[in-house]
Amino acid sequence: MQTANEPYLMEEQGWTVRVQPPRAMQSAGSPRVILLLHGLLGNETVMWIFARSIPNDYWIFAPRAPVQIEPNGFSWLPRGEGWPGLSHFRQAASDLIEAFKCWSEKAGAPANSFDVMGFSQGAAMAYAAAAYFPQHVNRILALAGFLPQDSQVTGLYANLRGKRVYISHGSQDETIPVHEARQAVKILQSVGADVTYCESETGHKMSAACLRGLGEFFR
Repeated sequence: MQTANEPYLMEEQGWTVRVQPPRAMQSAGSPRVILLLHGLLGNETVMWIFARSIPNDYWIFAPRAPVQIEPNGFSWLPRGEGWPGLSHFRQAASDLIEAFKCWSEKAGAPANSFDVMGFSQGAAMAYAAAAYFPQHVNRILALAGFLPQDSQVTGLYANLRGKRVYISHGSQDETIPVHEARQAVKILQSVGADVTYCESETGHKMSAACLRGLGEFFR
């Protein structure tokens, strides 16, 4: 029998979302919300390894991306050639924001704004959601990802001015080279974002040190 704060699956308007109600409430303040966005070929369960680093007063929503690539693998975008630009993510980000309004209403969670954590392609989605909809996104956590570029709309990253951003990347990452993360740090700092950067000698994953840093970022 499910208790009140156990994770559960929600099916809403064609989306599948894993939801975790707050495990405990702080003595003051309202609960917070975070979206966990998986990478290419992931699903609604793969980001759950990071849930233990998220404070107990958070609602956690981990959606399955809408584009099915393999039987159990999903993507935020249709398959394409090369690195997608920021504009490629605009519709996906808009759909995500609108869907979140439905999920939060159904779950009884706050709907005004949220933090967003993404891994790999999900990190690019997190950046795009914040750039296009800064009024809805508080903090951004980009793990082993890239900052999507687009000459005509990259100026939208000015919307991240003052926002706290945590970037983690492995120096040995062969999927998304570390220079993508280093470039993201420079661009976001140049527009006035408050960036915390953790680089470790690992591949396309998080090191224990950066995972600790992720937990400290919430404090």
